[in-house]
Amino acid sequence: MSSKSSTYSELELRAVQLAKLNILKEFDRVCRKINTHYFLTYGTALGALRHQGFIPWNDSLDVGMLREEYEIFIEQAPDFLQERYRLQNFQSDKQAIYLYSKLTLKDSELEVDEQAGACLQDGIAINLLVYSNLPNNQREREQYMSYCRNLSRLFMISSLNEDKNKEALKLSDRLMMFFLKIYYGYLKETKKERIYSDLINKVHKYSKIVADEVWVEFYDDSVVPRETISVTHLVPFEDQKFPVPMFAQDYLTRTYGNWQEYPPESDRISKLPSKLRLPQEFIEQAQKELAER
Repeated sequence: MSSKSSTYSELELRAVQLAKLNILKEFDRVCRKINTHYFLTYGTALGALRHQGFIPWNDSLDVGMLREEYEIFIEQAPDFLQERYRLQNFQSDKQAIYLYSKLTLKDSELEVDEQAGACLQDGIAINLLVYSNLPNNQREREQYMSYCRNLSRLFMISSLNEDKNKEALKLSDRLMMFFLKIYYGYLKETKKERIYSDLINKVHKYSKIVADEVWVEFYDDSVVPRETISVTHLVPFEDQKFPVPMFAQDYLTRTYGNWQEYPPESDRISKLPSKLRLPQEFIEQAQKELAER
């Protein structure tokens, strides 16, 4: 299933949304099975509160977990996932260019332009974002965030540098990788395993503290009070209810500003992936929905 236009057709967009909703339901089922807690986050939480489902022109689906819940899920979930789903992260796929996890629908393909040529070819997936503790001391926090930010960037650049299309790596990225390797002591050939291990060890240093704030590894604009997201309640999202932070309105205002206001119509666009393939069942389900409107 594909299109020559630069944006999704209505059918394509809805089919991808339905495929991701299917993955979310499997994720929710497994979380209930192993008693791990999560919540809809970013634009998915916004969609739940403003639209009771996906943002109509968007197919992104992000869930958040506190670090301690995430690690339980990563360890136990593979034993309970149905065959058609795959948990992808650096532990399972050493070619992964991201530090979070994805729950992927195996018999599918979705690649956006900026991922073209990247090491790991992803299928249709939902993102499992990790919220980790931040130090309460301001100076220590700034040092910690700078360290994590730089090493996560080095991890991604190193991933792209290993790819068959590494000649496409920007000169600025090559220079950044050179200086970061020197600064952090990676004087020999950079090994992603070491970078990843150093990052996770640093994160675990603060995993047992009573933290006032958390952040999504490793994005500066994701810092939120831990209490804002740690308590959840169920809200409608499409045809089912899923957990959203109890104080989601505060969280969304902090993240997006006036999130209840719709963006200009010119911005309500979802760009068509460079590659798109998904099971026929979701195409047929989307066709049925659209015919019934």
